[in-house]
Amino acid sequence: MFTKSMKIIFVAPKYNYGRKDKGYSFEYHNFWPVLSNLKNTQVIYFPTDQYRDKKLLELCSKEKPDLVFFVVFTDEIKPKT
Repeated sequence: MFTKSMKIIFVAPKYNYGRKDKGYSFEYHNFWPVLSNLKNTQVIYFPTDQYRDKKLLELCSKEKPDLVFFVVFTDEIKPKT
């Protein structure tokens, strides 16, 4: 049986409190390994502690994902985005 491949953009902080010196975030440790190992799925990590709204819009426009999965800490991404 053929299953269509899915494309997901995972939007979450990569580091605790956005600081590399604090180590990887909960989201990176707990969501990323699961998402990145899904079969028939391409997952693109969009770290909110490195990029912001304009870059996310550009990425979505370029990649045309089936799903954008957000795990935000505060207001890293504006609701309008």
